[in-house]
Amino acid sequence: MDKDELLKIWREHKGKICGLALGLLFGLAVAALGLGKTLFIAFCMLIGYFIGRHLDSGQGWSEWWKHISRRRW
Repeated sequence: MDKDELLKIWREHKGKICGLALGLLFGLAVAALGLGKTLFIAFCMLIGYFIGRHLDSGQGWSEWWKHISRRRW
């Protein structure tokens, strides 16, 4: 296979490829660490993702904290 064929496969199936890779990593983590530790790590990564996404939007820490600490009811 040449580079163009691999790029075509990637463009057509990138969701499946990424999903397969994430599933493999999750399975290996569960096998090595156990389900509880793996879920805790995944939860921490999710929190980090949301914080990073908020900061990438151009808002600073103070705006992030106001967003998190405001009452929602």
